[in-house]
Amino acid sequence: MDRLLALMFALALPLLGAPGVVSAQTPTPTASDVVAPLPPIVAAFKAAYESGDLEQVKALYTDDGILTTTDDVFKAYWDQQVPAGQWDRDGSEFRRRASIHHGELFITSVIDMGRTVAFDWEWEDFASGVAVLHLRDDRIVVGILAVSDYEISPRP
Repeated sequence: MDRLLALMFALALPLLGAPGVVSAQTPTPTASDVVAPLPPIVAAFKAAYESGDLEQVKALYTDDGILTTTDDVFKAYWDQQVPAGQWDRDGSEFRRRASIHHGELFITSVIDMGRTVAFDWEWEDFASGVAVLHLRDDRIVVGILAVSDYEISPRP
């Protein structure tokens, strides 16, 4: 009888939360412990922009791909002059924006919708915002960078 009581007590210890028994268990990972890998186009975007190499950034885009910002979109919407071709891969604004380099580019909150990918981005102590990349054949056809510190002016 004493042996049976001792066996029942030993089996009940884990249920009672006895020290040593419970601590041997592996903790269940939480959502913050699990980091999903970046989709290939986002990982390539991060590497290209961190490099500061214009040719590496251009290689991410289709031949007819464009890189624009919310500022450009608002100018076009408010009928302000936006010179044709400046957003194209060989345009002046594409070159200027694709060559920006400010250290490590942090990317979070990735939403992969197949042909469109969106994510939060932040340059080390510089600027932050949201990017939306529309893809064709695994390359960017339209890249929109929205800077979060941007103020929208009223229509003139």
